[in-house]
Amino acid sequence: PPLSRSAARDPQHAIHSVEAGASLQRVLSAASVGDVILLSNGTYTGSGDSVLDVAKDVTIRARSVGGAVLDGEGLRRVVRVRSGTVVLEGLVLTGGYTSNGGGLYVVDGRVELTSCTVRDNRAANGGGVFVSSGSAVKLASSSVHDNAADAGYDIDLFGTGIGGD
Repeated sequence: PPLSRSAARDPQHAIHSVEAGASLQRVLSAASVGDVILLSNGTYTGSGDSVLDVAKDVTIRARSVGGAVLDGEGLRRVVRVRSGTVVLEGLVLTGGYTSNGGGLYVVDGRVELTSCTVRDNRAANGGGVFVSSGSAVKLASSSVHDNAADAGYDIDLFGTGIGGD
């Protein structure tokens, strides 16, 4: 199977190694708070409203920077964060299409994008990233570009702020 669970440096948390083609949402649902989901190089798609819908503290990391692509296929949002502190590392978020945040929609939570690219997404508000009031996003060595929206273009902040390095 395309999923394996191994001990992380912190014995209370695990690393879930995932191969392209696996159901990323299923892996996330099985993960515990604080776990790391390590994505092999390849493209990951979904079947619902989002490729990935997150509601817990978790890290989602590409095995190599830019090697793991989360693709909304022009049919759905790429990542929605409903709650928690979420770290996204080395990922490409692309092909998202929805009303708010084609690439990333932070409903309620904290997100850190490290060495990520958010590109070629479309939404009515915040083509690349939409951050709701009370939420936060930190960009570190990441880029958000070539997204389209009726409002907000690449990033739309709704009563909140964004930080970066």
